[in-house]
Amino acid sequence: MLALPKGRAPRRRAISPIRPLPVENGCDTSPDKFYKAWTRQHPGIRIAGDDAISDQGTEIYSLLKKQGIGNLLVMGVHTNVCVLKRSFAIRQMTKWGIRCVLVRDLDRHHVRSQTPPYVPHDQGTELVVQHIEKYWCPTTLSAQLTQALHS
Repeated sequence: MLALPKGRAPRRRAISPIRPLPVENGCDTSPDKFYKAWTRQHPGIRIAGDDAISDQGTEIYSLLKKQGIGNLLVMGVHTNVCVLKRSFAIRQMTKWGIRCVLVRDLDRHHVRSQTPPYVPHDQGTELVVQHIEKYWCPTTLSAQLTQALHS
């Protein structure tokens, strides 16, 4: 990513206003307790020489454009935060004209079950997925992708 020429992101496309999410952001852990969820990625995930890693939307966009990629499969942790709202995520890439598809079974949302709408994680994730399907992009399941690759 560091070797890529710094491209410019396009002007924002006119899109409908951002609708509020159906669930609150947050965590169920006590605010006075720190919880470190992990220290590394899954050991089965290997980073190869041609892999690109960035948390900057303009860098990701530049790489996609340089390689002629117009469709982006999006997955990760916290559907309602990183997967939807970050500069490299569904909202921003959609605004820049990249067609996104959420791989909905490979992520979870971040919720406080003690705040409205008072739902457990699985139900909260489903509410966020429905929001994404309604306002941002289609979704798929990882099994559908695997099946498509083998047919």
